[in-house]
Amino acid sequence: MRDHLHRESAPVHYVENALITGLFGLLCWEVLFAPLPGAFFHPFQSGPADLYREDFVARRRERFDACLARLEDGRYRQAIHDNWRMKAGIANPFVHWGALTEELLEQALECIPAEHLRACFERLLGNLRANRAGLPDLIQFLPEAPASERATG
Repeated sequence: MRDHLHRESAPVHYVENALITGLFGLLCWEVLFAPLPGAFFHPFQSGPADLYREDFVARRRERFDACLARLEDGRYRQAIHDNWRMKAGIANPFVHWGALTEELLEQALECIPAEHLRACFERLLGNLRANRAGLPDLIQFLPEAPASERATG
């Protein structure tokens, strides 16, 4: 299917739930790895121990709000790029490094409006365990289309 739809002017990527969660994990890295009591017990943890506890988001809500505010003022792109470069290969429960190329990140940040990312990220935060599935397996970017129509999944 990917090869059938792919065109140079409208690239298609097989992302299997890794793109939106990856963008979230990169944007909110410092929140996910905040050294809160009970979150980390040893330096080899791939994520916080309380990730799927009911109070995970509530304990970090102000930090998440500050992080997601970058979607409003445009700083999110730089934050995502910086974390992609500085944290490459470091375990993060939301980032699947093999699926996130620089080209894919660049196209996603160019084509997916910030308000759409915010909606996806807020949905994730509503239930981190349940809302990770069902995200696009296949995404097509339409860089020449109007801004609100640049990504389909």
